[in-house]
Amino acid sequence: MYLSGNDGINISKNKLRDLYNRAKSLENWIYRVNTQLKEPDRSDVLMLVQHLKEQEKSPLWIIRYLSATDFLNISSCLWCSSNIDIRIGCIS
Repeated sequence: MYLSGNDGINISKNKLRDLYNRAKSLENWIYRVNTQLKEPDRSDVLMLVQHLKEQEKSPLWIIRYLSATDFLNISSCLWCSSNIDIRIGCIS
């Protein structure tokens, strides 16, 4: 990216800033999963997070999935779905 400032100095090493600090927010959500969910739900939600990372989803999308499972309280029914069900697309 090439920008020109008001004083005529060229700024060529401009990086995009993550104003919402999504990586830290994702870490907080994963910490919440590890501390607040009991074992069958915890492993299933972490498996979902791992699957989303394998699909190279952005942290924002993963946070959306985690907040949806938290808001809708569907994490308790994830234990009945297998890894293959999640990969096929029942959740995504």
